[in-house]
Amino acid sequence: MKILTPTGVMEVTIPPNAKLVPSEKPHRYILEINAKRQEIVIARSGLDIWIASGGRTFRFSLPDVSETSAVKEIRAPMTGTIVTVPVRAGEKVQKGDTLVILEAMKMEYRMEAPIDGEIHDVYVKEGDLVDLGQVLIRLV
Repeated sequence: MKILTPTGVMEVTIPPNAKLVPSEKPHRYILEINAKRQEIVIARSGLDIWIASGGRTFRFSLPDVSETSAVKEIRAPMTGTIVTVPVRAGEKVQKGDTLVILEAMKMEYRMEAPIDGEIHDVYVKEGDLVDLGQVLIRLV
């Protein structure tokens, strides 16, 4: 998977046997890799996703959708697989409506409409693999 860092694009590999299991505590998960367990904390604030583990904290930022253009592009915030696309070209949507659900790092990310508008183009379907920054949907 590729993620965008302040110093550029970074390739991250998640082992296929890795599991992320929710804990009973809020925002806490158990990461299991090769029978080793480690607690991690995941929280979201606006466009920022914070992950804390082993005494270190990391911040990942989802792309901000600029409202300066009449056409809004919804882009993949990271490499992943499209889980569902509940909208079609020509449909009217309201700000906050779910446009795409992307799975990455065994977690689901909902891409929401940044504005009220109409779906102009849908470039992905369920099961598609997408790359960092790839255009998923265009809104007008």
